[in-house]
Amino acid sequence: RNIMRRHIDITCYLAKQELPFRGHIESAESVNRGNFIECVKLLANYDGILSDHLQSTLSDENKARAGFSGFSNRIQNDLINSIAAVIKNKIHLEIEQTEYVAVMIDETPDVSGKEQLCVILRYFDPSNEVVDRFISFVNVSSNRSAEELTKIIIEFLVDYKCCKKLIAQTYDGAAVLSSSKNGVQKKVRETCPDALYVWCNAHILNLVLSKSCQRIAETKHFFSTVKNLATFFHTSTK
Repeated sequence: RNIMRRHIDITCYLAKQELPFRGHIESAESVNRGNFIECVKLLANYDGILSDHLQSTLSDENKARAGFSGFSNRIQNDLINSIAAVIKNKIHLEIEQTEYVAVMIDETPDVSGKEQLCVILRYFDPSNEVVDRFISFVNVSSNRSAEELTKIIIEFLVDYKCCKKLIAQTYDGAAVLSSSKNGVQKKVRETCPDALYVWCNAHILNLVLSKSCQRIAETKHFFSTVKNLATFFHTSTK
């Protein structure tokens, strides 16, 4: 139990700081075995319980990587999934106690070029404070149509049993999302008629700043160069 508590705390820390768990080379000879293992080793220098545990398992590296030492990706994934389940259950309970829910989505490419859709629910928590809860990333690289995005949203609303509680939906001004004829906001209202569409203020501000920068030649050239550099390195050979 003591060892498991420490592994859970390390998992929560890395997740909160948005740090990767795994290393490129995790052999005993590697100077950098990844954030999770290196964090365990660091804490072991000041924690007798963790130090004794490592001493008893690291005598056999293969055994340690596959065992309860937490070095295997299976153990780490089990911890991540278990913690995620606890958080999801908490959100379920909070939404059950609230009357109004709003949904927010946006998509952006990750470092590998995949289009990741971010899904967020906003509602009143039990203390009547407005909270934003990140729900999930969804890879939408293969299909970013209004039908597909609407399907994803409705699936999450059904999962959290809040279709009837949805009173607002917030996206950017892209036609696939904002169109009142065939956009996501129109299709969502077919299932949730009270879901008023609100154009995200952050995206409006972003457009204002972007258009303003394009009016200044030096700024326009600078950002164009930066964008081309990113494209060059992304498409170049290793």
